[in-house]
Amino acid sequence: MLIASAVADGPTFVEVLTAWSTLAAALATAISVIFIAVQIAYTRKSVESTSTALKIARDEFTHGQHLRHDSHRAAIDAEMPRITVEVTVQSDTIWRPDRTTPSRARDREIAETVSVGSEFTVPRDDAVPLRVGFALTITNDGPRRAAMTLNVEDGSRRVVLAPGEHSVEWAYRTQPLSEWIAIAEAREQGRPGEERTIATLSYSYPGDVGADGRHQVLQGGTIVERVRGNAGGRRVIELMDTSSSGSGALFAAAQPFERVVYRAFRREGRRLEPPATRQDND
Repeated sequence: MLIASAVADGPTFVEVLTAWSTLAAALATAISVIFIAVQIAYTRKSVESTSTALKIARDEFTHGQHLRHDSHRAAIDAEMPRITVEVTVQSDTIWRPDRTTPSRARDREIAETVSVGSEFTVPRDDAVPLRVGFALTITNDGPRRAAMTLNVEDGSRRVVLAPGEHSVEWAYRTQPLSEWIAIAEAREQGRPGEERTIATLSYSYPGDVGADGRHQVLQGGTIVERVRGNAGGRRVIELMDTSSSGSGALFAAAQPFERVVYRAFRREGRRLEPPATRQDND
């Protein structure tokens, strides 16, 4: 009876088999988890290696593009016209284009001149147009003939220069008395007032691959000042003088030129130009 009872209290074969099966399943699951973790680690490392390789390839491609662009730009720079623009003369004459007088020398009518010290009254004379002029010397120091377009107040015209040649062109600024007064008042307050582009010279490198160049001439200052003791009085001043009122005289200066280098592609008969690369020079 005691032996039978002891045998009955111990684990049965089925229970032992079930326990071992559960342990085996747990071990298999653990091994699978470890295997999957190792695979994930290897996959992540492979992805990182691939990403690094792609980044290196991308950087090398970008660097190669930059080198090609630099070479392309250098080739264009070597062939582009080397143009200089200088303001060489500032006229000491002021004109009224709304009034003309006959000119026998030019066989046509010319604008009436306004002498220094001439006075105007505002607001009566606000709309009176007054014109000033500047002579620009354009020089081609480059290796090839330069065909350019000069845009000024009275329209545009072609300027063609062989290497070493120069041309003198005139640019004008015409605006009503009220605007000259506004500039004078701004300068009295320490502000520059309106500064206007009076001339733009542009030219292009020929062909599908090239560049555009542009020079601008900026003009500022004024030609009138207040008449002391006369609230509505305005007087024409010396163009090269700086009055005690602080309005200041005229000035004009050529700005650093701007060059736009581009590449053009042809696709289905159309000309396509990617975003330009700007290069400013002194």
